[in-house]
Amino acid sequence: MISFMEQHDETEVCFVQNDYDDSFNPDRVAFFGVGAWPTIVGNGLSDVWPIDCIEGDYAAHDAFSSPLTIDITEQGMGTFTVHIYAEEDVVDADFFMVATLDEEVQGASGMSRLPHHVKVHMTPPRFGDPFTLMAGESVDIHHSFTVEPGWDYGLMGVAAWVSRPGGVNPSPCAYGDISIKNETLQSRWVPTSPTAVDEVQPLAGGVRIAGAFPNPFNPKTTIRFDVGESQRVRLSIHDISGREISVLADRIYGEGEHSMVWEGRNREGGIVSSGVYFVKVEGEDHFETKKLMLLK
Repeated sequence: MISFMEQHDETEVCFVQNDYDDSFNPDRVAFFGVGAWPTIVGNGLSDVWPIDCIEGDYAAHDAFSSPLTIDITEQGMGTFTVHIYAEEDVVDADFFMVATLDEEVQGASGMSRLPHHVKVHMTPPRFGDPFTLMAGESVDIHHSFTVEPGWDYGLMGVAAWVSRPGGVNPSPCAYGDISIKNETLQSRWVPTSPTAVDEVQPLAGGVRIAGAFPNPFNPKTTIRFDVGESQRVRLSIHDISGREISVLADRIYGEGEHSMVWEGRNREGGIVSSGVYFVKVEGEDHFETKKLMLLK
C-alpha cells in the first residue's frame, strides 16, 4: 500500500481507508458492499483486498473516462470548498466528503498505519447528499469539520467523490465483483495546510486564486482569481524549479471574479511536458500561488 502511494501522487488517485472499529463501517458496507479493507475511490470503486491487487485495480478503473472534474480548495482550518464541473449529465447520484488522518490504528491483528484513515464524514456516511449536475454546469459545495484534540492537522486531508447506483467493476483482481453496485464517477483528495489559519486572510483590496479546474488537467485548465479592487494583475505559470515559462495576463482588472485558460503551453507557444507547474497571481501588494498537475 505504501509503495503504491509512493508511485502514485494524490493528484492521480483518491485513497481513503476504514477500520472495522470505525462507528460508520456498517454504513460503508451497506452502501459499497465492501468491508474495512482499503478502497480505491476514483473512476470506479472496489475492494482492493488483497493488497497486491491495488495496482491492477487502479489501472482498470483509470482506463474509464469520467464525466466530472473535481477541485478542492481550503478556506481555513477545517473549512473547504469543492468545485465540480460536469462534461456530461449526471443525475440521481450522491456526493460524499470526508476528512482523513495519517495515523496508527489498533486493529484485530495489532497496530497498523493507515495513511488516509477516515476521521469525519461531512456528508451522511451511507447515502451522502443527493447530487445532480447537467453538462456544462458547475457547482461549489462548502463543508467544514472540527479538528479534535490529538489530531495532527498537518497530517490530515479531505476527500470528495460522486457515486451513483449501477456500474461494472472492471478490476482484474481475483476477488471478484463487489456485491453492491455503486460506481464512483470522480473523486479528489487534497492535503490540509498546517498553516491554513495564517495563510487565509481577508481579501480586502488584494488578489486571490479562487481555484483551477480541472486539476489535474489535459489539455487545458481554467484558472479563477478574485480581485478586491481595481488594479494591475499579473498571472504567470512557473515550472517546478520556479522558472517562469508563460505569462497569461498582465493588465488592469476590475473588482470581482475573473478567469483565464492555460492550454499547457510556454511563452513560445510550445506544448509543455506533463508534470507539476504553479500558477502565480500578483496584485499591487499581494501574491498567491497554486499547484497545477498536467497529465498526458
